[in-house]
Amino acid sequence: RKEVYHPLSEDQAAQRREAEAREAARAEERERFRAWFNGTGGSDDPGPWLSRLQDFVLKGEKSAHAQWVRRMADEEVAPRGVFERLVAEGVWDADEHLDLIRKDVPIDFPAAVLQTADDLSVEALLGEAHRRDLTSVPVVTIDDAHTTDRDDGLSIQWDPDGSCRVGVHITDVASLVPGGSELDREAMNRVSSLYFPDRRIAMFPPAISEGIGSLHPDVPCLALSVGLVVTEDGSVGDVEIFPSVIRCAEKLTYEEADAVLEDSGHPFHLTLAGLRHVAQTHCGKRLRDGAISLERTERVVRVSPGGEITVDTRVRTSPANFLVSEFMIMANVAMARFCRDRGIPTVYRTQVAPDLTDLQETDNEILNRYRILRRMRPASMSEDPDPHRGLGVDLYCQASSPLRRYPDLAIQRQILAALLDAPQPYDAEGIQEVLFQADERIRDIGRLEARRERYWLYRYLERRIGETFEAVVLDSWGRGNLVEIVAYGLRTDVKPAGPVEEGDAIEVKLTRTDPWGDSIQFSHVP
Repeated sequence: RKEVYHPLSEDQAAQRREAEAREAARAEERERFRAWFNGTGGSDDPGPWLSRLQDFVLKGEKSAHAQWVRRMADEEVAPRGVFERLVAEGVWDADEHLDLIRKDVPIDFPAAVLQTADDLSVEALLGEAHRRDLTSVPVVTIDDAHTTDRDDGLSIQWDPDGSCRVGVHITDVASLVPGGSELDREAMNRVSSLYFPDRRIAMFPPAISEGIGSLHPDVPCLALSVGLVVTEDGSVGDVEIFPSVIRCAEKLTYEEADAVLEDSGHPFHLTLAGLRHVAQTHCGKRLRDGAISLERTERVVRVSPGGEITVDTRVRTSPANFLVSEFMIMANVAMARFCRDRGIPTVYRTQVAPDLTDLQETDNEILNRYRILRRMRPASMSEDPDPHRGLGVDLYCQASSPLRRYPDLAIQRQILAALLDAPQPYDAEGIQEVLFQADERIRDIGRLEARRERYWLYRYLERRIGETFEAVVLDSWGRGNLVEIVAYGLRTDVKPAGPVEEGDAIEVKLTRTDPWGDSIQFSHVP
């Protein structure tokens, strides 16, 4: 130091050599990392770096390893670049669903849970004395073509006075899966089944969700049946809820059910026609009571096992969709009233009526729907049985999908216990805790499903860059317009190339899609 030598002890010299060796090893590792990252190295295995790299991809700048990645790469590196390198290495798939990893969504079932589900049997439950035998009543299920977890069926019988008895039969998961069991804890952890274009993640193992818990045709099935006497004007009279055994006579897709309604010679035409008539009259009553009815187009994105993406749109108010939706409303209202009248602890779905008094009328259905939806407040959960104004009903709960949603299963347990004069599984505080916590997680799941659907839609549209599409102007702000791409029911911002007004039909050109960044870009074609 300053031309003066200062001798180090052997220990100090050893420490200095160790530090130099560590730095040399780090430098050598950085060189190997950069060669691997740039694809110019030999056969380096990213294993030692893998957890840090994955964490950086998942968390970006919030990752504790962000600085380490930049130091190792000796450049500014984006999570997307690291992801693409890991894809090239075979660590992840090019379409890896990273949100499932970020949210720690359980996918595979533990072996013990699978075994417990496999060991379940319905034989003893089918013979329970309190169950009503409805196996002679023709029950029809109507679902999507890809559905394997059928949880509701419909039936109808006519009386001489012109009224009819409608049956809404919900799979009885509450009797199949005891509360507090290993299966129940797993379902409560999952909260809901998840539906993505490329996969389904069920709340229950396949032995239940696709096996004994699903309403298959031609086999006896456990159900909680809601029997409703409906008068000719659509009013619901006597209601009876009871455990039952049913045998589905037919399983139909929505498209098949629509065809049956048009085919007077089909064996189930009278059944579906009768159900549609009841649904129409009941819906008319709800509309008179203030329900909001909107014509909606549903976008259906599917990805085949081979990776082929298909995108279809359908009207959600097609005859079959409409009648199934209407009877689920009727059943859920009936079960909500059952709980209220008997003081059964539960949680209700409520919604205040939107103020539409000054709504500017328009013949453009797309614009009209947008304006109404902007004024509608989201439905909320309440311990009080307040009205659901959006549906035009005095009270409402959700209990018609116990195979797919844990809150529905919890309410079904409450109802079944009351029917059997058994202690309530949940007290008021317990049911509120279960349902309110589940509701927040179900909202997160909904966002996951919507984001993944957009991902595959944008992937599908990659091959249509440069094409033009019809769009409707919904709103204007600043220098941009919010438009809806008619073919796909997709809303996006577009910078106008000239004067436009709300409700105008315009042409837009697709200029860019970014599935990774969850963005898409169109330009206005004047």
